[in-house]
Formats: sequence, C-alpha cells, structure tokens
Amino acid sequence: PSPKPKETFQFEESRNQSHNSYFSNLYESYKIWCEQYREMIENRTFHPVQDIRNFVAKKSEQLHHAEQSAVATASESLSSLYENAYFTLIERDGTIDKQLTAFSNTAQSQLVDAWSSMWMMKERLRTASDI
Repeated sequence: PSPKPKETFQFEESRNQSHNSYFSNLYESYKIWCEQYREMIENRTFHPVQDIRNFVAKKSEQLHHAEQSAVATASESLSSLYENAYFTLIERDGTIDKQLTAFSNTAQSQLVDAWSSMWMMKERLRTASDI
C-alpha cells in the first residue's frame, strides 16, 4: 500500500492577476492589434495602396540618398588616390606636369569643340532642308 498524502491537493480556483504568462501576453497584444486594426478600418484611415506607394517612395528616396553619398565618397577617395599616385610619380609643377596639363587642356578643348560642332550640324541640316 502506498502512503496517503497528509493534505489533499486542490487547483487554485482564482488565478493571481499579477502573474502573466507568455500566452496571456500574446493574447493581449493580439487583442490590442485587432482593436487598432478595426478602428483604422472603421475610421477610414486605411489606404493600403497609398500606404504602399508612400512606403516605396520613401525607401526609394533613402536608397537614392545612400547611393549619392556612396558615389561622392568613392569619388573623393579615388580623386585623392589618383592625385597622390600622380604626384608620387611626377614632380608637382615640373616640366612633365606642365606638359601633361597643357596636353589635357588642349584635348579637352578640342573635344568640347567637336561636340559643339555635332550639335550645330543638326541646325545646319534643318536649315538646308528648309532651303
């Protein structure tokens, strides 16, 4: 024969209100969320398409700013790297530096003139077709 307990066990009929469990917290959070959602729909502040459009526009703008920042940082970094490498190999304001600068300026000027000439060609063709 097994020994009998000294006291009989009984489940608590009333639960201590200060005791919160994971599931009761989860249930309360869900209830709050459902109530907020219901109020949003009833008050007609629920615009899913517009909300998605605004969200996408905001994220797109944030990505654009991040891209611009990255490009600016990379550009500054590369410019500095190029300048340091250039003047490591070539003496600043030396003969070679002056010749390369003159060549670069001349080439750039000729490219600008050629590009302008191409744009002027369109006007010349329009004039010739009118005559």
